[in-house]
Amino acid sequence: MRIIRRAVVFVLIENTMLTIISLCYQYTLKPILFLFDPSHVHHRFGEIGSFLGKFKIARFLFWLLFAKKNPSLSQTIDGLHYDAPCSIAAGFDKDVQLIEISPSLWTGFHTIGSLSAKAYAGNPGPWLVRLPSDQSILVNYGLKNRGIDAHISHLHQVMQQGLQQPLWISLAKTNCAEICDRNQAIEDYCYSLIQLQKSSLWSVFE
Repeated sequence: MRIIRRAVVFVLIENTMLTIISLCYQYTLKPILFLFDPSHVHHRFGEIGSFLGKFKIARFLFWLLFAKKNPSLSQTIDGLHYDAPCSIAAGFDKDVQLIEISPSLWTGFHTIGSLSAKAYAGNPGPWLVRLPSDQSILVNYGLKNRGIDAHISHLHQVMQQGLQQPLWISLAKTNCAEICDRNQAIEDYCYSLIQLQKSSLWSVFE
């Protein structure tokens, strides 16, 4: 009975903390964030996530708050085990900043990219535009990324700590005027695939 009581108390405390965090975001943090350019907010959150992911204590605290392992939600597909059915979508972590903090946020796998063979600085701004009437956001990054070679070099560094979930990589054709016909596009994709194959870092690519 003592163990049951402790478990109930722990669940109540955890749920209370999550409710407080949700209310603080909805009524305090969100109104403040919406005063700033969404591209700037996205960039800063990536930097914060990258910084926090470097510290074990931060990862552990986030895991205590957000990791909800449930055997009924975990599954193994094609030899890859997923603790949860959800993940950060392709396009959010285009600069591979959140790969270390991601397992503490109850994601079953981590998606990076989209990545392309060559670097692309992005479309002319604005990159993100809020559409309040639709409660949505318009994305206009245009496959902004540092190029497959730079990202693989960065992945080698962060993967040394051991990523405890499958890594999905979203690939795309380099967004530039020089690659304009089908054969050039195929060569562009093949270069990215070959570099990934050599690295052996990925679990799934899309």
